[in-house]
Amino acid sequence: MKPKQDKEKQVVQGKRPRVKLTAAEKSELFAEGVVTVIIMLLLNMSVIILYHLAV
Repeated sequence: MKPKQDKEKQVVQGKRPRVKLTAAEKSELFAEGVVTVIIMLLLNMSVIILYHLAV
């Protein structure tokens, strides 16, 4: 009975149950984050280079 009451309390409080990610999904998300950071750094560097060429 207690686990059922805990679930009801979570719904009342508006909390959702945590999503369980597999190891493959976690590593894929981490790799996507690294790629995103690299792309953002390259974009920033290209803007700086274009600015210096224009001045």
